[in-house]
Amino acid sequence: MKLKILSFAAMLAITNLTTAASGYGVQARVAQQPMPSLMRVIKRHADQLNLSDEQNTQLAAWHDQNHGVVHGKLAEIQAIRKEMQQAVIDGANRAQINGYIARMDALRDQIVSTKLACRNTMRAVLDDGQWQTLARLYRENLM
Repeated sequence: MKLKILSFAAMLAITNLTTAASGYGVQARVAQQPMPSLMRVIKRHADQLNLSDEQNTQLAAWHDQNHGVVHGKLAEIQAIRKEMQQAVIDGANRAQINGYIARMDALRDQIVSTKLACRNTMRAVLDDGQWQTLARLYRENLM
């Protein structure tokens, strides 16, 4: 039991060091959000995808509808993480910590569902060549 608590505390310390060192850079974002951010690639490399006006409209609508939702859930996860850290410092037991983890996992699951729906939307909106270009750009720039 002590080993589990020490491992968890070490994990939190390493996460904090990584986050501090990166200034909430790529490592911190990847740790929080392991799903691909395809809209980010589309926005940065739209010129390489040769999107039509209709495709741009469809993708903008998807972004407008879902971007805030995902980032809101990431903000909630961050807030819960801070609550959990305070609870650890205050002496919370494993069952209490499990409650925080369950709340974060439920939010992560919702994010995964939204990101999978995003991928499906991209596959429906983009033609095969555009999809292959998007996948290549993602691999080259964000993996």
